[in-house]
Amino acid sequence: MTIPSTPNSTRRDSDARAALATLAAQGQLPGDYLIIGPHAGFAYHRWLYPIAKMLHLCVRAEDVARWQTALTPPWVIHLSPPISDEARAAVRLAILDPSLTDALYARRRILDGLTYISPEDWCVALLKEARTQIAISEVAAVLVAQRRNLDWEYLNSQVAAAELGERFTRIIEMINREADRLLLPLPPFAASYALILPLQEFPQPYTRLDQPWHVKRAAIAKVLVDLRAKWKDPDERPIVG
Repeated sequence: MTIPSTPNSTRRDSDARAALATLAAQGQLPGDYLIIGPHAGFAYHRWLYPIAKMLHLCVRAEDVARWQTALTPPWVIHLSPPISDEARAAVRLAILDPSLTDALYARRRILDGLTYISPEDWCVALLKEARTQIAISEVAAVLVAQRRNLDWEYLNSQVAAAELGERFTRIIEMINREADRLLLPLPPFAASYALILPLQEFPQPYTRLDQPWHVKRAAIAKVLVDLRAKWKDPDERPIVG
């Protein structure tokens, strides 16, 4: 599926995404890949800017050596995030994740000639790995910005299969409270979790922030300030789950 984007006229030589696009246009990429990480997040929410010189790529395990050969200097290749000194010294970084599967690749999105992990799969990946409020907030940003384009049935099924239902439900609940309406559909498994307040009562404030899922309303609210314009469309109708 191809999705539109906003051209970037200020790319630098150190911009890893632009360099990858050049290689792709020249037919010099060695195999299938998906852009993941901060560049994928930014492609979908346009909120949290990625580090221009660092690109995370999900590739097939059997292709890792070929990618290491194809991405010649000034590219520096890592199989895990580098330490700060290594990152600062590099002109252009590629972090290879050798976990690409046929299923992930089949759901890819195409943007400016490059392939990205789908927003649904990226949300699930973020939910799995989130250890900070910024990661939780990035999930919220993707859900809000891409809500009209998401395959909600698939997303809900993957969240449930990964046993991430409670965290996902809390995030959607907070988004709806901040929007003061059912901006996002509640997942079918939401009834399995005792919501902090009945949805009919929102936007009343709530204070229980000590649960083990560690989703803080203040962090979500800060993100949504930048995204409010995306749900102010007068022609939009609330999505009822």
